[in-house]
Amino acid sequence: MTLALRVARPADAAGIHRVLSAIIREGDYLMSHEPPTLADYSHHLEGALALGAPVWVAVNDGAVIGWCDLHPRPEAALRDVGRIGVGVALIWRLQGLGRRLMQAVIEQAGLTGFRRIELEVFADNSVAIGLYQTLGFMIEGRHTAVRPAPDGYRDTLSMALLLPEQP
Repeated sequence: MTLALRVARPADAAGIHRVLSAIIREGDYLMSHEPPTLADYSHHLEGALALGAPVWVAVNDGAVIGWCDLHPRPEAALRDVGRIGVGVALIWRLQGLGRRLMQAVIEQAGLTGFRRIELEVFADNSVAIGLYQTLGFMIEGRHTAVRPAPDGYRDTLSMALLLPEQP
């Protein structure tokens, strides 16, 4: 077994898409109900990499098993603010990969001019919230009844991390 974390490449699109699609199908962690097409995701990844946005993958024996990405907000005045996303394949969760991926992206974000990182998480996802808080993210607000669920609606929390200014 060879486990490695590295900067993503366009060739990783299919692997990231596979993990992303599986997580979306689980229905518990991401806002989307349907995975994007591989072509749409490939275009999305290539655009992020062309912008210099931090995108990292965890790879085991050549297969992508997790990713973390940070995308700048589209408004010109907010390009130093990014939205972070992270996902790890089910059998690899709770082994520290999400943390390691996020730490790599956060470090790269600080070196590439980001000053603020934002995320949204389901309010009942205590494992993820705990991880984000240990990385320095603060809860900034709660959004009620955001996504339909079998027993009603799920709330989300907005969280953010302010990065130290780089010299």
